[in-house]
Amino acid sequence: MTDKSWFNPSRPGYGTGFPHNWKGWAAMAVLAAIVALIAWQFHDNEPLAVALILPPLVAFILVARAKTRGGWKWRGRQGE
Repeated sequence: MTDKSWFNPSRPGYGTGFPHNWKGWAAMAVLAAIVALIAWQFHDNEPLAVALILPPLVAFILVARAKTRGGWKWRGRQGE
């Protein structure tokens, strides 16, 4: 069975860590390009820029959560 996850789990903490395959890195690159493009295009209208950045950011978070190996859960420090 192949691993279909794109991201490693965060250690310690809650959430996702760094990508561990090209799909995760591609998702991060696409998000960074979208944010940079919106910030460059709408730098004079910050509220609009934030409003336009939020949907792709939320979509990325949902994808990262779905594609994190082991899911999102609290991972404490060693010994906790």
